[in-house]
Amino acid sequence: MITSPALWPKLPKTVTVLPPWAKALRNGSLPEKGVTVSQQEGRLVITLHIKVGYGLNIASITQSITHRVKDEVEHATGLKVARIDVFVDDIIDE
Repeated sequence: MITSPALWPKLPKTVTVLPPWAKALRNGSLPEKGVTVSQQEGRLVITLHIKVGYGLNIASITQSITHRVKDEVEHATGLKVARIDVFVDDIIDE
């Protein structure tokens, strides 16, 4: 585990993870989708864009995702997460 900020890996200000097909479909008028990670005062800010199945409890799902992502990222990287923003972009009929 990396505990000293001086030893943290050098991350660019923003890292966006998108599947290759999403990048190809993206035009300038649409917001970025997927996962965006940036640093703010030495801590990570994670933005997630998701789709949720119709009839599911959105508040419960986003809370669960937030806790799970925070725990996994902090455990895997040793970096602290400042916040996780989860945006529900679509409701899908399963």
